[in-house]
Order: sequence, then C-alpha cells, then structure tokens
Amino acid sequence: MTTGSVEVLAKNPLGLIKSGTSTLEAAVLGCAPIIFYKANFFSEWLFRLVVRYTGPVGLPNILLNIKKREDSIFPEYLGHFASAEALSNEVISLTQDRTRLENLQLAGKSLRDELVPSGQVAEKVAARIHEWIKIRPPKDPHRKSRIFIFFISFLWSTINLFRRWLVR
Repeated sequence: MTTGSVEVLAKNPLGLIKSGTSTLEAAVLGCAPIIFYKANFFSEWLFRLVVRYTGPVGLPNILLNIKKREDSIFPEYLGHFASAEALSNEVISLTQDRTRLENLQLAGKSLRDELVPSGQVAEKVAARIHEWIKIRPPKDPHRKSRIFIFFISFLWSTINLFRRWLVR
C-alpha cells in the first residue's frame, strides 16, 4: 500500500518542506511546515540583485498577510540560511516547545477554515495573492538592468545547455 503526501502530512505534527504549494498543503492538513529553499550561490545572488524581495515566500505566510519575512508565522529558511544545522535546530526547538508547535498547527487549521468552506479555494488564494501584489507591486527594472538580466539569462542558459550536452 502506497501512502500519498496527504496521508503523510496529516499524520505528522511538523515537517521540513521545500518552498512551494506543498507548504500550504501541509499547513491546512495540520502539519506545521518549516519552509526552506536552498539555491546555489549564483542563483541566490541573482535573485537578490534583480528581484530585491524581502517578504515571505511560503504560501501559508503570504496568505496570512505577513509583510516581512522576519515576521513569518511559519519559519522560513532560504538560501545559505537553509543549512542542515539551522533546520535541525528549528525541528528540535519546535519539538521541545509544544505550545509554539500547537500555535503553528492552529494557524494552519484557521487558514484551512478560511479557504476551504466555500469550495472556491483557488479563487480565494488568487484573490489574496492579487491583493498582496497590489500592496507590494514588483519594481520595473531600468533599461540597463533589463539588458544585464538578458545577458545573464543568456549566459546562464548557454552554460546549462553546454553542461547538459557534456553529461550526455
């Protein structure tokens, strides 16, 4: 018998979950997600240079209207902060602080109660993200930045194409 992600998340009080829709799935199922995303140095540097985004990346935090990553309800570890030591320390901290863990689970369940009852979850999530983007509109890069981004994208794609060719 195979066990799907829904069953696994519903049976566990917390989990180390990579950034993406699975963090929202975990939160609404009562599994407190410790959100992480590890990227290589160059990708992280490029993201920070181009996007300059400082808000939360986890969907549960975004949908709970958190504005700054440091104010996140569900812990987030991104880039070089997503070390094995930091993640294991967070797991230990949550397993020892039952009240904090229960508060995270309650936050996820309240999010579920807010999103699920009407059956229009996708529409509600899209509307909430749209409202959130209105508050923090993306910055339009200057012409020089766009040329730089194009050059870096082209270089990155070429390097990856060459790397894939070498692997074959």
